[in-house]
Amino acid sequence: MRVTRGYYMDINIIKNLYIKQDTPISTGYNELDIMLDGGIKPYNSYLIYGEAGVGKTLLLSKIIKEAIKGRNKIFIATYKDDILRNIDDKIKDKLSNLIFYIRPKNLEKLI
Repeated sequence: MRVTRGYYMDINIIKNLYIKQDTPISTGYNELDIMLDGGIKPYNSYLIYGEAGVGKTLLLSKIIKEAIKGRNKIFIATYKDDILRNIDDKIKDKLSNLIFYIRPKNLEKLI
């Protein structure tokens, strides 16, 4: 896999990102946290999808903000490399050194 900054992802980087977490990450929406029994659970995968304009990026922004507050780590996979364009600038500043854009050469190999 290729990181768009021109580096190759080292498996040790991935190992260093892994820390056991037991506390869910809030979505930033109380009603959704209740439906998810406390929020985004560690070691689970969530698929956020919907039509354009329904608030997927806003939801992601709130989840990232909550993860930063709790010093949690979160992995986000997206087909759009401009996903952070609409995320709050304060969050972008905090994340700038922590974001790795990984783009596989062949998406079918991941599936």
